[in-house]
Amino acid sequence: MCDRAKQRVGFTLIEILVAVAVLVVVVLVCGQVFQAASAVTRTSNASGVVLQEAWGIEQQIRADLARISPDGALVIHSVEVPNDYNQRKWDQTGIRPPLINPGLPKEAVVRCDQLLFFMDGFQPTKPYGSTDVMEGGEPRIIGGGAAVTYGHGLQFSELSGYSIDTPSDDEVEQSLYGDLPMQFRGHDIDLDDHRDSYNLARVAPFHRSNVLGQWGGQMDAVYSKYGFHGGGLSDLYNQTEPAGGASDIRGDQPEARRWILTRQAMAMADDDSYPPNASNKQIYLTNAFSIESLFPADPRRVDGSQAGFTRESPVHDMGRVDVMAMNLGDVRKSLLHTRDESYPDNMERRSWFADDAIDGTHGVLEDNTALPGGSGDPERGTQRYLLKTLLGWPRVERTPPGPARYDQALTNSILGSACSSFIVEWTWDDNVGETTTWQVMDPTNPSSRRNRVTWQGYRYDPGAADPSDLPSAGTVIEFDALGNSRTRLRQKGDLFWFGLPDKRDNTEADDQWDRGVVSFAQFATAYPARTTTWDTPSGVLPEAMKWPIAAPSLVHPDAIDKEASGFPGEPREYWALFGPNRRWPLMRTLDASSGPADPDEQESTADGLLDPDPSYTPWPSALRFSMVLHDPETNLEHGKLVQFIVELPKERLQ
Repeated sequence: MCDRAKQRVGFTLIEILVAVAVLVVVVLVCGQVFQAASAVTRTSNASGVVLQEAWGIEQQIRADLARISPDGALVIHSVEVPNDYNQRKWDQTGIRPPLINPGLPKEAVVRCDQLLFFMDGFQPTKPYGSTDVMEGGEPRIIGGGAAVTYGHGLQFSELSGYSIDTPSDDEVEQSLYGDLPMQFRGHDIDLDDHRDSYNLARVAPFHRSNVLGQWGGQMDAVYSKYGFHGGGLSDLYNQTEPAGGASDIRGDQPEARRWILTRQAMAMADDDSYPPNASNKQIYLTNAFSIESLFPADPRRVDGSQAGFTRESPVHDMGRVDVMAMNLGDVRKSLLHTRDESYPDNMERRSWFADDAIDGTHGVLEDNTALPGGSGDPERGTQRYLLKTLLGWPRVERTPPGPARYDQALTNSILGSACSSFIVEWTWDDNVGETTTWQVMDPTNPSSRRNRVTWQGYRYDPGAADPSDLPSAGTVIEFDALGNSRTRLRQKGDLFWFGLPDKRDNTEADDQWDRGVVSFAQFATAYPARTTTWDTPSGVLPEAMKWPIAAPSLVHPDAIDKEASGFPGEPREYWALFGPNRRWPLMRTLDASSGPADPDEQESTADGLLDPDPSYTPWPSALRFSMVLHDPETNLEHGKLVQFIVELPKERLQ
């Protein structure tokens, strides 16, 4: 009995295996529970980070727009690209490019819009302490206003840090490094690769080096001389290739979930009335890292005998400066006036766009193919063209490439740490553009009786919208807190939004839109302006007399926005430009139009009404911002959709 009992002490092999199996199951279950809890914690923390960042972005945009200058301009540039664009354009060399946003299907589209406007009030630059290079360091400068740009930034991790040990211009062929005079140079991409022949930025946030077409390709690396100099201003910002020839960089941009949302504020601090490149400019250009002009092709007077475009380096695209030797008055002069090539003192009205029939072609420097900036293209040199050149995707880095304060400045414009989509759209309130004026009943007799007449402004009554006239005009897309969307019929009080339309899918056959967003030009085609004028002795047109849905009578259908073709397979672009003429719909001295509000009939007989001004662009009443934000670790795979509306201050813009 005792021997048999002793033999039973311990566990059998089967019992041990069962115990191990149970233990493994318990460990696996606990591991899964722990992983699930960790994932929930990470997601919760990431959501908190994103929401906090979203609040900061919204507050900054609201604060800036509250100070928008009525004397400036407002520009919206929308870019939409297929998610697999880089794969479609791959030249079959190197590694096959990934999707722009790996978190979306390949047939999805990615948006990287931009917004530019001018802001009133004092704008300080970022101060930096002294170094061994400069005694006292860079001074703090306060400008009387600012040019503000929102959009994505470009990241160039291959570029080296700011250097004071690069060769001088005369010694560039001798050695790349060594005991050479201090040159204060930054390592940048070649500006010729960064802008096209029209001075428009063409290195986009989805850039890949082995992609064919104007949006891709490798870039030359150069050294740019900034700021302080011993010679004249012609020595400023010149770019020099490293010894041994051009040094190409790939410049590949990260996936969209790692894109940085930027706010670039350029303080406007002109110190004198001298033109660009004048050696007389001494205050800011010789004592701070500023730029000469906001325009990459400056149209201001050069000297007493020369006028027109002066080619400038778009140094603000390089991300290291935040002050410019130019004030808002210079911007307005550049936009509104153009000078005769041979007689600079003879100024003319600069056309708003190429179809501006009042001026026709300029016949000045901008159209002369033999001079810098001249092309013979009637669109180049217009106000709209100049405004387009102001926009670029500036360089920005999460981590400065070097310890110098000018490399530290590359982090100044960061607003959102991870933003895969940024969309800007605009709208008008009812009756925007409505105008009351006087009509001379007998144009040949200045003392003839006059009647008060009214031109109808913008109108949109959802109940009168017909989806057969305009795709999805009678519908609207709503988003819930989780980013899910649903479609419903428009209701009274719903705003109608203009911008780059979203297509439902990637095929040409499907011409329907997702969110009921169309361009103003499409809206004006579907619901044209009612050009009939009403005799309104009281100066107020009764609501019952107004058309329920129509474009403003005195706004040219092509004056505000334009969509570029090329989709599918190519990036689509959309421009909405609102210029200096936001208040004056009628020309002050012309009366040669027989067709009411028809700029194409400017040369007809007088009708007693002042002619419409094709540059009349009433500004938006509100802007809608939609963005997809991520946490830096990409724990939120699809990000979080954030959308808000900012009303532009009527007291500043009326």
